Amino acid sequence: MRINYDRCRLARREQLKLLAVLVIAVLAVSILFYDSFMPLVAVLFLWFPVCRKEEQRKAEKQREQVIQAFRDVCFCMSSSFATGRHMSESLRDAETEMRRIYPEEHPIVKELSWMNHRTTDLMESDIHVLKDFAVRTGSEDIDDFVTAYRSCRQTGGNLSRIMEQCSGRIAEKITIESEIRSMAVQKKYEGRIITLMPAAIILFLRIVSPDYVGILYGGWFGRILMTIALFATCAAFVLIERITSIDV
Repeated sequence: MRINYDRCRLARREQLKLLAVLVIAVLAVSILFYDSFMPLVAVLFLWFPVCRKEEQRKAEKQREQVIQAFRDVCFCMSSSFATGRHMSESLRDAETEMRRIYPEEHPIVKELSWMNHRTTDLMESDIHVLKDFAVRTGSEDIDDFVTAYRSCRQTGGNLSRIMEQCSGRIAEKITIESEIRSMAVQKKYEGRIITLMPAAIILFLRIVSPDYVGILYGGWFGRILMTIALFATCAAFVLIERITSIDV
C-alpha cells in the first residue's frame, strides 16, 4: 500500500477520539474563561481544521518513523550486498528482517512490502521505486542513498563497499537528527506547560477565591478581558510551537 506522507486519513475510531478530546477542551475553555456552555458552538468551526491538522501530524509521525527505521534497512541491505545479492533481493531480505524487528503495522514494513510488490510483481525498476520512496518521504538521506546506488549501477563501482559507506554515513546522520529532534520535543513540552500557566492560575483563583474573579464573568467588560486573555494564550501557544519546530 502506497503511503502518503503529506496527509494521512484518520480512521473512524481516531476521528471519534479526536472529537471527544476537542469537545472536552472547548468545554473546559468555555467554563474556565466564560462560565458558559455557549462557546461549545466553536466545535463546529474547529472540527475540520483540527482534523486536517491531526491528519498532517499523523503523516509526519509516519514519515519520522520510516526515516528512523531506514537506518536498520541500510545496515540490512549493506549486509545483503556484501554477500553478492542484488537490490531486489536485498529489499526482500530487508522486509523479512524488518518484520522481525517492527510490528506489522509499522510504516517501514508497509513500505518495503509495497516496494517489493512493485519490483517483483509489477516489474518496475528498482531505481524508480527507490526514487519514488525518497520523493514521498522528502528525506535527503534516502535521496542520497538512491543517488549513490544509481551511480554505482551506471559506473560499475564496488556496490557493496560504497553502499556500506553510504549506509554508515546515513545511519550516523539519522542518529544525530534524532538527538536534536528529542531536545526540540522536550523544549516544546516545556513551552506548552508555560503557555497553560495563565489558565492554571485562573482555575486556582476560581477554586480558592471565586468572588475575587467573579467580576470577570458578570459583565461585558469582564468577558472582553477574558477573550483578550484567551487570544493571548492561544497566540503564545502558536508562537512557542513555531519557535520549537526545528527542521533537521
